[in-house]
Amino acid sequence: MEYINRQVLTVRPGQPFADWVHRVDEQLGFEDNKLDPEVIGSSTSVYLFRDFDSRAESLKYLRRRGVNLIEEELAGWITDPELWPDNPSWELFDRWMDWELYDSVIDIERQPIKHLGFSSGSLVGPPDDDQRD
Repeated sequence: MEYINRQVLTVRPGQPFADWVHRVDEQLGFEDNKLDPEVIGSSTSVYLFRDFDSRAESLKYLRRRGVNLIEEELAGWITDPELWPDNPSWELFDRWMDWELYDSVIDIERQPIKHLGFSSGSLVGPPDDDQRD
């Protein structure tokens, strides 16, 4: 087993996010085909990001990526940005999502990690002002 030089952010839709999904479904005429709240609430995204020395540094980094994080989550449920809330931000992410930070990532497999060849363009790579080895 090997430690990986990454931290983990887990993200689950909170009740405000689930309420928004249901409002959009109703707006689009899908009220008879609503997603079960348990399905929405049990969906978890896991984001790996660079390892920092302190929780404060990790949070500073994630706050700068707040727009990207909430947009990624919104797009996972409703693909049309015209239907998204105005002004996505870290504050919206923090209010709408249940999230946790973990500072240890341990790979228990012998096989190397394989990148699948596609990415979410808005989250790949550090912001220009955040270069660090």
